[in-house]
Amino acid sequence: MDRLRLGGLVHMSRSDAAREGSDAQTSLEPILVALEHIEAQGSLLLFAPDHERRARLMKLMTEIELVAWNTVAKKYELTPFGCQCLAARRGTTDLPSTR
Repeated sequence: MDRLRLGGLVHMSRSDAAREGSDAQTSLEPILVALEHIEAQGSLLLFAPDHERRARLMKLMTEIELVAWNTVAKKYELTPFGCQCLAARRGTTDLPSTR
């Protein structure tokens, strides 16, 4: 999975996604759910009980610039790209205000 595939998600309408019914969207679902969890909690501690799985997810999401570590707040936060992906998932175009 790469940023280009996720970027395509941002531009995909709900009707396009429903028509496609693709495996790509299904495989993105856990990442998008994890993004929602990070948005709410700032970590994946309660999302996945297994440290190895949390580490793999965070590494992937950091590499494709969906999340970034905020050293002041001491938690992960969504990047603008991560916010775009969640907005697309929710069917909105509004981006949350900058933290």
